[in-house]
Amino acid sequence: MRTNNKVLIICLLTLGIVTLWIDFLPFATDKEIYNFVEGSIGNIGGTGVASLLFMMIAGETRVWRMIIIGGMTAAGFILYEFLQILLPWGVFDVLDIYGTLAGLLIITVLILSLHQTKLLIRKAGSE
Repeated sequence: MRTNNKVLIICLLTLGIVTLWIDFLPFATDKEIYNFVEGSIGNIGGTGVASLLFMMIAGETRVWRMIIIGGMTAAGFILYEFLQILLPWGVFDVLDIYGTLAGLLIITVLILSLHQTKLLIRKAGSE
């Protein structure tokens, strides 16, 4: 297994654990934040998890392409949210869009911080 895949798997597990921890931790000080996080935790965690899985499948090592993969994943989730307006069983919720954008922000910060700490190993000849 390549080093990048090991790092991404560790990120995936960490993101999953943090997502579960946030889901089961009621914020005693601000119920509005807790209600937002609880209502959109699937989008917050799902954006990061799906992005990391797509990065592993693609075998991508360039940081800017990893961020593009994250953005495309978030765009797909947001498109699906808007498609729920047309679906008879779908429920459109703007908080899910905010949750997807929060997940995109988290995964982008995670990728950039891994790049800054040199934990992402680049292939020879890539940016």
